[in-house]
Amino acid sequence: MSAKDTFHDIVKHALIKDHWIITADPLYIRLVIYQPETEELIQWIP
Repeated sequence: MSAKDTFHDIVKHALIKDHWIITADPLYIRLVIYQPETEELIQWIP
């Protein structure tokens, strides 16, 4: 079972109950890890 199947509806309903407005479902987030001291891109997670 994928993580979306397990947690998606639980989190979505909790956010709606807390008066959030869901505008994009699913919302994709990309994570970039950047080292500013060396100006180096450490990791890109699509």
